[in-house]
Amino acid sequence: MSASISNTRGFRAVAGGDEATRTHWHIAVANGLGWGFDGMDSMVFSLVAPLVITEFALDLPSYRSGVQIALFVGIAGLYFWP
Repeated sequence: MSASISNTRGFRAVAGGDEATRTHWHIAVANGLGWGFDGMDSMVFSLVAPLVITEFALDLPSYRSGVQIALFVGIAGLYFWP
């Protein structure tokens, strides 16, 4: 490990010790919020599906294909542009 990383305040806050520090709690809260917002994204697809299908006069297989393409593009974006 390089000396410059081990001298940072953030590294010292989480390295060593058995008690949970403020940095540990910040990481846990950020992780929980990220998980919650990820779940919200999938719920939005479910909640607006009837409205989109009606508005654009789509049949279910067409809508499903569009959602699958959108999800695959999102996965490709996460893989190629993290």
